[in-house]
Amino acid sequence: MKKLHNEVRLTTVMSCPECKLKAPVAMTVGLREQFYQCPKCNTLHSAKLGDCCVYCSYGDVQCPTIQDISHRMRDTCFN
Repeated sequence: MKKLHNEVRLTTVMSCPECKLKAPVAMTVGLREQFYQCPKCNTLHSAKLGDCCVYCSYGDVQCPTIQDISHRMRDTCFN
């Protein structure tokens, strides 16, 4: 596995659109999670159309893969 950019966050706060619970979650690295089950209402959510995973759909930060790409592009374009 390649090394992630040093500014990549590995936790996100997931927001359930059904019950509005906000829960911190440790994101998996290298796996694009397609489902998230709310710990309060047990609703199973899937990634929204156009998003690569549930972290990008319901989290307060994008998944580690997308963050890494964004940071590397910024470093390349602005340095």
